[in-house]
Amino acid sequence: MTKEAQEKEKKLVRKPKNLVIRIKSGFIMLVIVGAFLYFGPTSTFALCSLISVLSFLEMLRVCSKLLSNDCSKKNTLLVLAKLSYVVLFLCRTLVTMAPLYPGKQLTVIVPFVPIIRLVLLTVLLSVFVYNLRRPHYKQMLIFFSAITVVLLLVHLVLESFSLVFSCAGWFFASICMVQLNDIGAYLVGATIGRTKYIEVSPNKSLEGFIGGFFFTLLFTHLFGRLLMNLCTPYHTLQFSWALGFSNAHFWSQQVVLGVSRWQFGMIILSAFNSFISPTFGYIGSGIKRVMSLDDFGDLFPGHGGVTDRFDCCFIGMIFAKALYDAFINHY
Repeated sequence: MTKEAQEKEKKLVRKPKNLVIRIKSGFIMLVIVGAFLYFGPTSTFALCSLISVLSFLEMLRVCSKLLSNDCSKKNTLLVLAKLSYVVLFLCRTLVTMAPLYPGKQLTVIVPFVPIIRLVLLTVLLSVFVYNLRRPHYKQMLIFFSAITVVLLLVHLVLESFSLVFSCAGWFFASICMVQLNDIGAYLVGATIGRTKYIEVSPNKSLEGFIGGFFFTLLFTHLFGRLLMNLCTPYHTLQFSWALGFSNAHFWSQQVVLGVSRWQFGMIILSAFNSFISPTFGYIGSGIKRVMSLDDFGDLFPGHGGVTDRFDCCFIGMIFAKALYDAFINHY
């Protein structure tokens, strides 16, 4: 048997195994998130915060490779990056949690959070500029650019976590869509995938990309109907925390082809999570190739770290929050 034939045989054996790992890890992750949602939005927000911390530390470890070991200010820059994250994390947590404790003094501080955050980040930026040293200007500025992008995404992700307090069902649906899209794309791609369509991630196929969309669309239909069936006139207030609205009659009205307004909104979310969210995975693949990394971390056996598992979920949650604020929150 030739070497090429042996490699093909290994790939055929490895594909079912990788699929089982993806299904198991995806199912376990959804069960954990669902369990935290069951115990309430506060516990879910705590879980999301932990995910954010672990993901940031993984990305910081990757960004640190941009700095050579002989850079005298390497540790200082890493500390500044961590402090910047702490500022963003604490400010966002304060804004999110303050409305839950109206009798406390936290609500008085909330209007001043943006200026406090700006001042603290400006101070940290000034310290960074002060620590610029020759001959490492270039790598230090590249590190600064990379960590700035990471912190910007962290800020948007932390903001999207507030969705668990206003529309938990929308939040959970977005995560489910991303996971099912990943499993569906891998299943279809491993079975009939032939057409390569993106160079940065050569293992992805066009057939898998399209198959993932139909998997996600099927889930959207079933999950959307389930939530709306729960929200009967007798249970509207009971389930409003999951749906994000109290006017069930308005959202259950059919718009076109028997699709309700609520399901139509979920179709938009599923389309985004099928066609746009995977690009974050492709970007992650490109970063790992450039940095010669197999994974961002090793927390999940067979699937890398938190960032490997949640990269597409992050952008999906950001869009879900924007969609909720723009439309659902007004009805």
